[in-house]
Amino acid sequence: MNPSCRIGIFGGSFDPVHLGHVKLAEKAFKLKSLQRIYFIPVKRSPFKSLGPQASAQDRLSMLRLALGKNPVFKISSCELRRSAPSYTIHTVRFFRKKFPRAELFLLMAADAMKHFGKWKNSVEIRKECRFLSSKRIGRISSRDIRSRAAFGQSLKGWVPGKVESYILRKGLYGA
Repeated sequence: MNPSCRIGIFGGSFDPVHLGHVKLAEKAFKLKSLQRIYFIPVKRSPFKSLGPQASAQDRLSMLRLALGKNPVFKISSCELRRSAPSYTIHTVRFFRKKFPRAELFLLMAADAMKHFGKWKNSVEIRKECRFLSSKRIGRISSRDIRSRAAFGQSLKGWVPGKVESYILRKGLYGA
């Protein structure tokens, strides 16, 4: 890979991955001419007392379905291999070691950016990465999707079709 490449790092629970996640990544790709964007599911956020509802394997499977064969979008399980909770600084260091001369971009929803000062080693993260944040597209949230699934409501327009089929087939979130 080109040593001066531009890499996007997009962490989250992806419980489940939804169209807002995909659209944010597509927007960042076009806006900043990124060569790759890595989707990185966390084991457990340090800001949440409970881990994701879906298993790591189910969340990885849903990411694969949502991202399809897009050569720009990759999935990294680096945080899933660590003990919980996951900290962004460890992921940034992992990608800095993997791509020492790359320009790293940290993708996140604007609401997450409000709490950035409370993150572990936020000053170091700020030195290592540029930030790309965006308002939630269509106010889609994984919490709302899990609730819709639990009540048997359609997920069309909320998650990619293959992800909806997976959720229904596996009975995730009470579907």
